[in-house]
Amino acid sequence: MLLRIEGAFNAVFDDKLNPFYYLGAISYWMFWIVVASGCYIYASYETSVDTTFESVEALTHKQWYAGGIMRSMHRYASDAMLLTMLLHLARHFLFDRYRSFRAFPGSPASS
Repeated sequence: MLLRIEGAFNAVFDDKLNPFYYLGAISYWMFWIVVASGCYIYASYETSVDTTFESVEALTHKQWYAGGIMRSMHRYASDAMLLTMLLHLARHFLFDRYRSFRAFPGSPASS
């Protein structure tokens, strides 16, 4: 089934641009978007118990041009990172790529 999906994506995107072949790289790129947007959000975030919600609301509504966009990027990039990581993991297990030389040293699969 996964080969059929990859074949359909190959027909649309070509072999060199198929996103299924770059799931690890996409996850890595999403991680750095989450880190960069998280640093920006944390710079204007107040961590006290009483003002946490107000600081997020102020970031979202008073800085809609940067704060709201960064908050949206942070949320959607973390969702996309989780999805691409799970697809990457499923693809590796379905193609049995966790054995042989890719196995962890000392694991039962490596012997």
